[in-house]
Amino acid sequence: MLAIQALRELGGAASVKEKLANALLLRGRSLCNVGLDGDFPELEATEAFDQAEPTLEEAALIREELGDPGLAEAVMAIGYLFYCKANCGFNHDML
Repeated sequence: MLAIQALRELGGAASVKEKLANALLLRGRSLCNVGLDGDFPELEATEAFDQAEPTLEEAALIREELGDPGLAEAVMAIGYLFYCKANCGFNHDML
């Protein structure tokens, strides 16, 4: 939410918002994969998932605000997060 607020205060151009949404989406998906794979010792799966959720939600909000046709991709990424959380919890009793 901080990124959206900063862009609003600066009067950020749509292209800047699009780039931010893309970067947030990439970060969120990467965190999902780290949580699912568990191959990053400095970050536990639950922490990765906890960081991914607001990141992906922010990407979806930006895309919704822009009327971006990529909104569905952001919503699907949120679904992927919950899939990863469920799979991780089922397989490892971590969540």
